[in-house]
Amino acid sequence: MGKVKLGVYICHCGININSTVDVEKLTRFAATLPQVTVAKNYIYLCSDPGQELIKNDIKQQGLNRIVVASCSPRMHEPTFRNVLRAAGLNPYCLEVANIREHCSWVHEDREQATLKAQGLLASAVAKARLLEPLEEKEVAVIPTALVIGEGWDDGGCLGIYTLTGGVLNVSGDLYLGAMDGGRTIGTNGLEGVFNLCGGTLNLTSGRVAIGSDFSLDYGCYTNSAGAGTFNFTGGTLTDGSNAVSLIVRDGPLARGTFRGRGMVELSGVLENNGYVIADGGILNLSSFTGVTSTLVNTGDWGWYAVNGGRLQLPAIAVPTGAVARTWGDAPGTEAPDKVNSLRIAFDHVTGAGAFTAELVAPDSPFAPGARPHVDVHVGLWQVRFDGAFSGSYALEFRYDHAK
Repeated sequence: MGKVKLGVYICHCGININSTVDVEKLTRFAATLPQVTVAKNYIYLCSDPGQELIKNDIKQQGLNRIVVASCSPRMHEPTFRNVLRAAGLNPYCLEVANIREHCSWVHEDREQATLKAQGLLASAVAKARLLEPLEEKEVAVIPTALVIGEGWDDGGCLGIYTLTGGVLNVSGDLYLGAMDGGRTIGTNGLEGVFNLCGGTLNLTSGRVAIGSDFSLDYGCYTNSAGAGTFNFTGGTLTDGSNAVSLIVRDGPLARGTFRGRGMVELSGVLENNGYVIADGGILNLSSFTGVTSTLVNTGDWGWYAVNGGRLQLPAIAVPTGAVARTWGDAPGTEAPDKVNSLRIAFDHVTGAGAFTAELVAPDSPFAPGARPHVDVHVGLWQVRFDGAFSGSYALEFRYDHAK
């Protein structure tokens, strides 16, 4: 662009700036700064006449750098960039000095406010001398997000994250609706929602906690209620065989829901103290190494299949001898605790094997035959034994009419 020819324009902003900052003195100061060709002031630079003043000087004086001392650049920087563009000058050859919010609105002493404005203006001019023209380009974007770090700034008071394509890599714990310093969707324990509709959520370590109960004392109050929801309607949820666990409702004060359909490719432990709902298709959770529960059920928490849903959990190994096994509840549970959980007590097993159970919605195409008299809120169980069993066994289950 050749030799720098700089124009400085100072706005009165009516009386907003001029009542506290000596605009005439500031203009004379600007004229003494290196490489300043033009120094002017105007009552409202953002007005049409103010914009024309700058535009005409650019054309007539051959200005190639512009400094505007006015209000916050958040308000009128786009306005002045358009002025430069209309005058044939690259819009990024502009620097704005905020002498309203940073000087006139925060100071009462006119002399001190003017002195501060001189410092801000001198800095803006020094920066403007080094500005280079920039070109705006459109580039293809890869729909991939990388989250680095952890702490309170990881989420918002109401956090909603939707992944519809690409890859989201998360290293460490992922908390939906949490009170701790993990990678949080829903800070301060209010609410967090993750919608996986497509693409890949790749968990390389840690665990996923949907609804956390971690308590923090802020000195004036303690907030310890977290609410998390994970909606899984497409895409891939995987851990690359890194044994990431899924915890639904991590504490008695929290709320947690995992809902949807698809293949969950996590190889850790599935801990359900909240709601796991197969909704609209097969929710395959069979890749987990085990299923457990750590909280006593005082409500309707448990397992559900709705809208033609079908819930699949891992097969459970059964050794020889007299043994009891649970589906969807904590090992060793004396009676089914979670809604739609099973307990099978074998009298005598002569050959080791496994049993597999599936929970299907009454309207599911996988339901064995028509069930016209079955309440729509009650799931149907399909139990399969793989192995040589003998003797008798007792089957217990729990169901509610809540979901």
